[in-house]
Amino acid sequence: MKRPLFLLIFISLITVRAFGQSTMNGDTTRIYTPDRVEHLEIMPLYPGGTEGFNQDLNAALDSFNLKTKKNTRVEVLFVVDTSGAITNIVILKSGGEKLDAAVISALGNMKTFVPARMDTKRVSMTIKLPIRFR
Repeated sequence: MKRPLFLLIFISLITVRAFGQSTMNGDTTRIYTPDRVEHLEIMPLYPGGTEGFNQDLNAALDSFNLKTKKNTRVEVLFVVDTSGAITNIVILKSGGEKLDAAVISALGNMKTFVPARMDTKRVSMTIKLPIRFR
């Protein structure tokens, strides 16, 4: 399988608006995005950094043995929650049903991030990730 190429660094991949989600007890969980990044003490960090993330995602996607057309692109949006887990995975630009399913599965099985922190509290952060298969 052709190896995916990650075109942007995580900091530039985070979406643009912050929003709230209601929880069962009525509290609000904020999910932070670039317009709020300057207030974060720590950005989400994958074990091994961006290089470690790319290596693990490449290995996971290679395990599917998918055949892709040259320059196929999948764009995905996900949340790194307060525990560091990848959640709420959404395909923004499809590369086809099988490729989309492989990307969702691979991301769902990634190692846990060190979550973002703001004012010493763990916060969730949205990340937008383009994946190009060459």
